[in-house]
Amino acid sequence: MPEKKFILNGSMVENSMTIVNGELSIHVTEYEISIHKNISGAFRKNTLLVQPFNQKMFWGKAVDEGYQIKMEGSSLGSYTDGPIGFPGDGEYEIYSITRVSISAKYGAEGLNVELEAETGKGKEVCFIAGEETTDRFPRLIVNASFLVPMNKLMDFLGQSENHFEHLQEKICKG
Repeated sequence: MPEKKFILNGSMVENSMTIVNGELSIHVTEYEISIHKNISGAFRKNTLLVQPFNQKMFWGKAVDEGYQIKMEGSSLGSYTDGPIGFPGDGEYEIYSITRVSISAKYGAEGLNVELEAETGKGKEVCFIAGEETTDRFPRLIVNASFLVPMNKLMDFLGQSENHFEHLQEKICKG
């Protein structure tokens, strides 16, 4: 499945501090999801990337029961803050995700998705200078949540029209 991009309403919170409460830019492939504030232009800050992720986890029993998974590992994605300072200098804070929880529940408005990621200590990287410092920043907890409205749900789930009609009937009955 090729990468798909969605602009959806939601929020992103870093250690209880709101980063975004509004439009999120969400990129999904068959193996990952990337979430950041919807900003026009090339420079973006605060990007949450979770791997593995697949929209099919929201099919089947998830329609009736919701979905929840918790994973732990050495690298389940990353959380990146940058560029920091002058946008052209290539300086970033980068954190590896060591724990992640993904949950979702269908409702009358669509699919509510929540992610909670815990990171290891962050490192500072300056790509232009070729410098890197490890364990410079404390661990973080990053929460992201968003609503996939009914009119974007078929595309988000990567379903055919026939399969989606059946899913939509089950959602409306629940």
